[in-house]
Amino acid sequence: MKPTLTLLTAVFLAPLAALHAAEPFPTPAALWKDYDPDQGDFKEEVVKEETRDGILNRDSYISAYVLGEEIRGYCRYRVKVGATKAPGLLAVHGWMGAAEPDRKFVEDGWAVMAHDYCGRTGDRPHFTKYPEKLRHGNMDRTVAGPVRAQDLDGKQITDPRQTSDYVWYAIQRRVLSYLEQAGSVFPRRKCDNNAAQGLVGRREDVSRKYSEAKDWHCLAALDCRTGKGSVSISLES
Repeated sequence: MKPTLTLLTAVFLAPLAALHAAEPFPTPAALWKDYDPDQGDFKEEVVKEETRDGILNRDSYISAYVLGEEIRGYCRYRVKVGATKAPGLLAVHGWMGAAEPDRKFVEDGWAVMAHDYCGRTGDRPHFTKYPEKLRHGNMDRTVAGPVRAQDLDGKQITDPRQTSDYVWYAIQRRVLSYLEQAGSVFPRRKCDNNAAQGLVGRREDVSRKYSEAKDWHCLAALDCRTGKGSVSISLES
């Protein structure tokens, strides 16, 4: 009986020992410590620029440098003509969505930047272009398909940076840097965290908060949740 008990104990304890021996999950700070969204030339290429109904419309491509690769990100910028210190909003589309600045916020005085991170799909003329090594950035499974627990070859990933989400978040941070250098946007400053919490809610609530936001002169990230009619705003500190 004693040898059997010893064997069972070893069988149950072995996985626990392996778990404790495994590398701990990286913290967000550790995961992003080597990524600098401000690094490198944007290599801006304006593909369309026009003024219509008092609003400047500019569509462009910029370079984002992620994991040693260069991505050409497609961006669309809208701001009132003559604006010099508008609070900036980064509009992030939903799954398989497209870059589309929200005109309502532009009319309310925001400088709005939308970007594509869906990648190649259908017959869209403009989209973010991923290099071969980061082709998993494309959301469309007929092009590549997203990577989460497994890579495109079906192998278990070993690093969070292998996921599509890491690539997408890196692009968002790069585009936010691009928005900040736009001539109409006020430079980034530290914001009041308690006040920033007030910018979470429905679209009409966010619009009413504009008067407060323009006093902060901060950049904001706008996550458009299509289908639910709501948005989420967070201000950079």
